[in-house]
Amino acid sequence: MSPERYAPWLLERLAEVFRVLVPGGSLVLNINDRVSGKPIVKGGSRARYPYVFEVVLGAVRDLGFLYANPYWWRKPNAMPGKRRGRTKDALEWCLHLVKPGADWYFDLEAVKVDGNLAEREYRLELGKRRPESGHHTTPSGYTTTGRTTTRHPEKVDPGNVLTIGLGRNHKRGNPATFPHELPEWFILAMSQPGETVLDPFLGSGTTGEVAVAMGRRFEGVELSREGFAEAIQYVQASCERVREEGVRDRW
Repeated sequence: MSPERYAPWLLERLAEVFRVLVPGGSLVLNINDRVSGKPIVKGGSRARYPYVFEVVLGAVRDLGFLYANPYWWRKPNAMPGKRRGRTKDALEWCLHLVKPGADWYFDLEAVKVDGNLAEREYRLELGKRRPESGHHTTPSGYTTTGRTTTRHPEKVDPGNVLTIGLGRNHKRGNPATFPHELPEWFILAMSQPGETVLDPFLGSGTTGEVAVAMGRRFEGVELSREGFAEAIQYVQASCERVREEGVRDRW
């Protein structure tokens, strides 16, 4: 499919997702743009197609979704490659859209992270430079001066950049696989046990595996018969583990 046709094609399918969502229901759209095959000048850099923004605007203006929040999946081990005029792609969008009519569910406590780990990450970003003056805000909202840092509580807000490595899951046959920890985060934050998780682009079944393992009902849609058959094997294996071991709090 050409990039010019992608946004209209996707919005047609998101209209059906909007139709079946309950009021206040959440949609998390993992999407990334792509680079044009045609350079701006001969042998030069290639621009990106802006269809991510076209999808957001279409979903809000034409379909009626609320734009709740952007999240970014940061891949510390993103695949390298030759890219003229840009760095490697280490981020993917995870757009949180909501059907209006009721407040959406979001359990921040379920996805908070260790405060001391957040502080160490902050110091790594700061490097060896000591703040010369004033106060600097840490990831948890606490402040640090040139000499002392206040102690963190046990758990802090993780922010909207989710650092998750590719792991082994990207070796499955589907070209758009993601690690189990990615849907785990959103399922924890945006659904409760017993509720239904729908994946309209089933792919290799990763979301379904995680959803049933964590006690959610699951429905998936996939165009490819071969892909569907493979995905069902993974989801059924997850169902078997639940019957043998019980529901998990996390994947």
